[in-house]
Amino acid sequence: MATIFGNNGDDEIFGTGDDDSIFGAGGEDTLTGGAGADLLDGGDDDDTLFGGAADDTLVGGGGVDVIEGNSGNDDISGGDGADNIFGNADDDTIDGGNDDDVIGGGSGADSIEGGLGDDSIDGDDGADNISGGNGDETVNGGNDDDTITGGNGADVLNGDAGNDDIIGGAGADDIDGGAGDDTVTISGELVAGGLTGNETAGTSNVEGADTFDNVETVEFDNVTLDLTAGEDQTFTTTVTIARDDANGDANTDETFGTDDILIYDDSDEDVVESETNNWTITGIEVDGVVTAIDANNDSVTLDTGSVIEIIDSNIDLTVEDDNIRYTPGEELGYIAATTTENVVVIATDGTNTIRINVTLTTADSDDTLTGSATEETRLVGDDTAEFLDGGAAGDRLLGNNGDDDLDGNGGNDTLNGGRGADIARGGNGDDTFFAGSVDDGDDTFQGGNGDDVGFGGAEDDSLVGGNGDDSLFGGANEDDLEGDDGDDVLFGGDARDSVAGGDGADVIGGGDGADSLEGGDGNDTIFGGDGADVEIDAGNGDDLVFGGAGDDSLVGGLGADSLFGGANDDDVLGGGGNDTIFGGTGDDDLFGDDGDDIVRGGNGDDELEGGNDDDMLMGQDDDDTLSGDDGNDTLYGGNDDDVLDGGNGDDVLEGGDGDDTLTDADGGANVDSDDTLNGGDGDDTIDTTGDANGDNVVDGGAGNDDIDLGNGDHTVTAGSGDDDVVGGDGADDIDGGAGDDVIDGGEGNDTLTGGDGADEFDFNDDSGGDIITDFDISEDILDFSALTTAITDIFDVADETTRTIDGVVTSGVLIDLGGANSVFIVGVSLGDLATAEITLV
Repeated sequence: MATIFGNNGDDEIFGTGDDDSIFGAGGEDTLTGGAGADLLDGGDDDDTLFGGAADDTLVGGGGVDVIEGNSGNDDISGGDGADNIFGNADDDTIDGGNDDDVIGGGSGADSIEGGLGDDSIDGDDGADNISGGNGDETVNGGNDDDTITGGNGADVLNGDAGNDDIIGGAGADDIDGGAGDDTVTISGELVAGGLTGNETAGTSNVEGADTFDNVETVEFDNVTLDLTAGEDQTFTTTVTIARDDANGDANTDETFGTDDILIYDDSDEDVVESETNNWTITGIEVDGVVTAIDANNDSVTLDTGSVIEIIDSNIDLTVEDDNIRYTPGEELGYIAATTTENVVVIATDGTNTIRINVTLTTADSDDTLTGSATEETRLVGDDTAEFLDGGAAGDRLLGNNGDDDLDGNGGNDTLNGGRGADIARGGNGDDTFFAGSVDDGDDTFQGGNGDDVGFGGAEDDSLVGGNGDDSLFGGANEDDLEGDDGDDVLFGGDARDSVAGGDGADVIGGGDGADSLEGGDGNDTIFGGDGADVEIDAGNGDDLVFGGAGDDSLVGGLGADSLFGGANDDDVLGGGGNDTIFGGTGDDDLFGDDGDDIVRGGNGDDELEGGNDDDMLMGQDDDDTLSGDDGNDTLYGGNDDDVLDGGNGDDVLEGGDGDDTLTDADGGANVDSDDTLNGGDGDDTIDTTGDANGDNVVDGGAGNDDIDLGNGDHTVTAGSGDDDVVGGDGADDIDGGAGDDVIDGGEGNDTLTGGDGADEFDFNDDSGGDIITDFDISEDILDFSALTTAITDIFDVADETTRTIDGVVTSGVLIDLGGANSVFIVGVSLGDLATAEITLV
């Protein structure tokens, strides 16, 4: 457990794996919690926070932040700035804070509050509780039974799959319940205005009129209708009727009585009311009480009914046997200019008016419904293939069943494909697209110009944002998302998705499934999410990539990238540029490639390779393999039993704890690199024989180490423990340190120091002219058994003499081993050798 503080610069901070508290302070920080229940606080400026496993608390603070909770029940607060937040797995609590946020809840039962600003929210899987807050919100509940509250502003609320409860709140809201038995609750004070809907009912409030679709129940909760005395009382609802054939026969839920009057103006056909030519109306369930307050204290009560039941003291319009009827003498009419316009049903007694706007559709295939060039238009398809052309204004297009073609054209349009394989084009303007929650076709959405929001459905959908800063959410199946130009936010959702950011600084979340994610040009932020992602290709630019859970493949591309593998066994390639790579948990393969890279293995048995240039590799926990490759590299093994190979260049190798293997295999006769190799604690193996000519510095550290030196003049400190050291060519300086060491200087004129303990000094025919600085006649050993010509009597080849060492004349005994080989033992006499342990054969 640690508390870590950044500074006012751009910090990159990793948690310890325990329950950490990390504070970024000022600057554009990247904070990664890792395992443990962490607190991450980005502070001011534009930060990136990745919670990792466990239940984390993530606070974006000021600036435009990118936050992913990853697994665990996370508590996320965006704070100020237009933040991009992904809860990912489990039950998260998310507060977008101020400004225009993009929020994806991910899997789990999430609680999401948009806060201030115009937010785009996708609940995704789980029974979510979503509150838009202030501003004009766009909300998609996703799968399961969600509760959605729009709050203030003109909201677009889509329940998607499940039995959803939707509260529009203040403002002129556009509500679509989606699949399931959905309920819209109306409360507060209502004023002049209407409500429209498709197989639904709706209402208006102080701020404007709501529009409902695919809502099975409307509940009125303490609603007051504010009227002016003497004016008509109006309650408006919209329902859909359908024509089955040219004679106007229809079969839906409820049937109008045979006394109804049908009036068609300029219709393409003459429809006469008869027993065999009935138009029918699809019903909804209405529950609750609406009280109208005016000078006459009239009231309108809406009780549960098959279609709609309205009781008023001044009007006789009731529901009998599931049929809408009226008192003879009152006019109840259907009026339509063409078969593509609305039919208006009116019941009036001259004072009070009940009005039903009925959207007329046909069963003919390939019909085209065209909106107004100047007015906002509502176009509704039916069970067949339809062409819905929205016109220049902001339109609402509903494909319903069938393979529909929806074209929003100009304006800020809302397009809902419904069932079938639909094609939707937003055109110019800031458009919103819903594929449909129980869609049985593969939908295609092309956003066009403008800042578009698109939600995929149940099948394999294709969503392209086009120009502008788009927000696209994939949905339940295998989706293709492409941001195209602009700074886009793309979230794949469930299943195996393909997501491409295109140009611009994009934020991409893969969600669940084995996703393929591509950042494209620009400085992108990419979250792989759960699942073994096939490939995450960051593309050009300085990118930030989190693999998340699963066996992921990450490619940085050009630019100075930061790549985090996350949980499980990841493959990470840095590419060009000075990259930062962190494997996370699992057995990872990490390759820096070109540039001065920083590579961290994390937990697990990792393989780290630096590639070209000057790299820093840190294995950290478990048994890691580190290869520096070209360049002047620094390698840290960390804990456990690691293998380190510096490669070409002047490298620094730190084994750390554990029984490590350190090698310096530069290779080549002309290679001359000076390396530093420190074994650290543990029984290490250090081998520099692959270094042709380098002068290396070696420290075995604690433990019983095996050290084998190559060419060059090496400086060796074996450290504590019983070490075995073999010199090589060159003039080596070897200090065994504490412990019972075995030292062989190898070729060259070496300086040998045994240190504390009973040490053994070995010599052979190629030992060169060596010096022993601290021979202890009481416990050290001289071993000449490897000589080809055996010594029968040490005193035949030994003589007392002096030698100048480091400018100091020193007395001792010189033993001649034949040829150019000898050993000078400092501070002893021939008499001392008589009591020393010497092995001759």
